[in-house]
Amino acid sequence: NEISSDKSGYFQNALNQTIQNKKSSYFEKSFMKDQFQKVFAVEITPVIMQNRYKGTIILLKDITEIRQSFELVKLTQAQLIEKEHLITLGQLVGGIAHNLKTPIMSISGGIEGVNDLISEYEESIDDPNVSYEDHLAIAREMRAWIIKMRSYCAYMSDIISTVKGQAVQLTSSTTDKFDLNELLKRIDILMNHELKKYGCKLNVACNIKKTTMIRGEVNSLVQIINNLIINSIESYEGREGVIELSISQKGLMLLLSVKDYGCGMPESVKTRLFKEMLTTKAKNGTG
Repeated sequence: NEISSDKSGYFQNALNQTIQNKKSSYFEKSFMKDQFQKVFAVEITPVIMQNRYKGTIILLKDITEIRQSFELVKLTQAQLIEKEHLITLGQLVGGIAHNLKTPIMSISGGIEGVNDLISEYEESIDDPNVSYEDHLAIAREMRAWIIKMRSYCAYMSDIISTVKGQAVQLTSSTTDKFDLNELLKRIDILMNHELKKYGCKLNVACNIKKTTMIRGEVNSLVQIINNLIINSIESYEGREGVIELSISQKGLMLLLSVKDYGCGMPESVKTRLFKEMLTTKAKNGTG
C-alpha cells in the first residue's frame, strides 16, 4: 500500500536505480496516512544470480516512533540551550547592575560636588575678599572632580562593551585577536557579581606578559572560562571557597586552567567527561 500510494514515483525510481547499479540501497520515506505522518525505513536489495537479475527484495520498517523520539530529543536540546542562554543573560544583567552601581553613585556624588563649587564660585564673583588664588583653587577642585568622573565613565564604557560583546557572542563572533589584559578584564567584570554573591574568591596567577596576543574570538573564550568558574562556584554547594585561574605558556601554546577545592568529580563522570551532552545537572544543564 505504501509503495502504491507513492504518487511522486520515488519508490519506482529508487527500484530502477538499484536494479541498474546491482547494489542495495537504503533510504527513509515519509508520507501522510489517515491524517498521520508515517516514516518508513526502506531497504531495496536486487537478487542477482550468475550476473542476471532475478528479482528484488523490498523491506519496509515503520520508524515513525523512533523519528518522533529523535525530534523530541532535538527539541529538548534546543530548549535547554535556550535556557542556558537566558541564564547567561540573567548573569550579565546581574553583573551590569552590580558593576554600574558604584561608578553611578560616584558620578552622582561628583555632580553634587561640582554643583557646590559652581555655587561657591558664583557667590565669590563680587566678593572682594576672594583672591585670584582662591578662584584657581575652586577651578582645581572642579577639574579634580571632572577627572574622577571621566575615569568612572571609562569604566562604565568597558562594562557596557564587555556585556554587549557577551550578548552578541550568543549569535555571532566579533573579534579575531585580543590580549590577555582584555580577557582578564572581561572575566573580572562579568564574574565579580557571581563571586561576591556566593562568597567565593578568584585568585588569578598570570605567569606571562598580559600584553600577549591571542588569535581567536574573545567572547567565546570568556564564556568558556566563565562557565568553568560558575561550575567551581557550584562545586562549593553554597559554601565560601577559593577558585584559581592560572595562565602559563607551554611551548607556542597557552595553558589556561581553572581549579577549585569543592566537592570534586566522580570517577564515573571523569571517564565520560568529553562526551557530547554529558551533564550531572539533570534538566538544568546541556553538558
